[in-house]
Amino acid sequence: MQITGICSFDSKCTLRFNIKMTRALLLFALLMVLTNTLTKAQLVSEKFTDTIFSDNFESDKGIWKIMSNGDNLFLIQDGKYLLQRKNPKSSYSVFPKWNNPASAFEITANFVLESTEGPESGVGIIFMAQADGTGAFVLEINSKKQFRLKQLVGVNFKLLTGQIKTNGWVDSGFLNGVNETNLLQVKASARNYDVYINQNYVLSFTELAYKTGNIGISAGPSSKFLVDQISVYIMESDSSAQKLQTINNVVLPADSQAVLLEELRVLREENKVLKDLIKIYQSEKKNTKGTKSEIKFPEPEKHPE
Repeated sequence: MQITGICSFDSKCTLRFNIKMTRALLLFALLMVLTNTLTKAQLVSEKFTDTIFSDNFESDKGIWKIMSNGDNLFLIQDGKYLLQRKNPKSSYSVFPKWNNPASAFEITANFVLESTEGPESGVGIIFMAQADGTGAFVLEINSKKQFRLKQLVGVNFKLLTGQIKTNGWVDSGFLNGVNETNLLQVKASARNYDVYINQNYVLSFTELAYKTGNIGISAGPSSKFLVDQISVYIMESDSSAQKLQTINNVVLPADSQAVLLEELRVLREENKVLKDLIKIYQSEKKNTKGTKSEIKFPEPEKHPE
């Protein structure tokens, strides 16, 4: 190799050249470590089989935010979580009353888009959300069959897909259209992440900044959509499942759900007995007091189905 216009190729020049090249290589390696790197090869090989969080929205368990105002309409009905972001300028993040203790996990969620309007309007899942609100990832889709991935860094979002001129949106043949179900899926392990759309692998990336983080739902400006399922899974050997009992009181394992159903049945039976006793009491008061007005007891509180 011949180098001209710098110096003669003596031992000192060679040494200076090698030092410069070494520094350049080290700087490049450092940048690669500190920067998110998107790839088209899966990085997460772990199998996630144990459920630590799941909600199919068959009933309102008090886990998710319910609200109705000029900016938002969030409610649970007919086995769906309905979210409408009326504000046309900003997004809104909704988090469950549950903290994700796992560093290696898989999150899945079913979305049914009704409408998204504007270049920033999208809906999707939030993962690795930091408790101090300074970091998170958001995987979004829109009604144009596009997706994007972005990262919250401090108070601003950094696009991890696409280009600035397209607001990070990327066309995808894997996405279904309006009023159809789209399954979003992210697998995370050792600070590596694999992203899937409708069970089709899309991309992978690495980010060293976060060890753990919470999950949520992102409602973009002027968006309306439904979520009918969101779940988090871990590896069978992950000790985080054992920690779940003390960290997250709101999430219940499957056997506890059966116990609650049995308790609900007993409460309904007691409710029925109480109503019968009230009727008997009212009948006896009427017969014994004659013209005296009947005392009306309030109806017992009805327990949810």
